[in-house]
Amino acid sequence: MWTEEKLNQMLTDPSEALVRDMARLQGDLMILGAGGKMGPTLCVLAKKAVEKSGVPRRVIAVSRFSDPLATGLLREYGVETISCDLTDRTQLCRQARAISVLRGGIMKTKKKTIKCPYCGGTA
Repeated sequence: MWTEEKLNQMLTDPSEALVRDMARLQGDLMILGAGGKMGPTLCVLAKKAVEKSGVPRRVIAVSRFSDPLATGLLREYGVETISCDLTDRTQLCRQARAISVLRGGIMKTKKKTIKCPYCGGTA
């Protein structure tokens, strides 16, 4: 019989390919819009893959986090949270600290300094 617990376990169990990918990343992983419908599950999946990779790195979830339950779940799994309105470019620029950013399912990895396209600042 399917339960919500079994479904969550299945959705957050990383494949070996994902674990290898996480091992190859440079720097920490920041997931934007992480408070939405799929965001918390994606963040927990990423955190578990990072832990299995054996490479120390932070997983950082960024969102407005209007639902305190999502924030609590993420912290329970060791995912750091940053409350930020992603439509506010000033707030977004201040939060640009991670090297690997997952946005809309596309991972961007840079080996050097990140330059913000909005304010020209670096992180």
